Amino acid sequence: MINRNNKAVLIGIVTKPQKFEYRSKEKEYFRIEVSVKRDSNTVDKIPVVTDSTDEIYGKRVIVIGEFRSRNITYAERSHLILYVFSDNIKISDCHNDYNDLEIEGFITKEPIYRLTAKTKRKICDLMIAVNRSYSRWSDYIPTITWGENAIYSSEMQIGTKVKIRGRIQSREYKKTIDGQIYIKTEYELSAYVIEVHNEDKDD
Repeated sequence: MINRNNKAVLIGIVTKPQKFEYRSKEKEYFRIEVSVKRDSNTVDKIPVVTDSTDEIYGKRVIVIGEFRSRNITYAERSHLILYVFSDNIKISDCHNDYNDLEIEGFITKEPIYRLTAKTKRKICDLMIAVNRSYSRWSDYIPTITWGENAIYSSEMQIGTKVKIRGRIQSREYKKTIDGQIYIKTEYELSAYVIEVHNEDKDD
């Protein structure tokens, strides 16, 4: 069942084969990676968790699901794991890549407004809590807004309910641990539309 508060649609190539992720209620779930190319030719490599056992490695697919999060503790530190959860993956004959995410949720931390280091673009970091359908759990989605949207969202208060649309972005960075350099990947919603939710407009 599609969550009206959280809908992700991807079209891209499966670039990592299925790997067992976990078992729940006698059902097994697997992790794959779907690579989606931006207009700039930069590729976002997005983790997807699914119960599908179809042989889809190397194939172009359409994925419909939710952008979810979960916390794990490693080396006495909490880490936010992000992925698309989907029970709706099909082979696609569409030649164009696609990456779209729509969420509706609440701002849970003070917005952080800043300028990017190299290009001095306006940017604002947000954390959005999105309620799952028929569940007491919420997903926490790191979100970035740009330009005038960054200024607009930087003035929002904790607890503000917002609707956001954008794309799921992957970003690699280097981290040094005990003298060793590791390549890490972060995931976030790069927003191009953000608006304060108006309860009076609900159907």
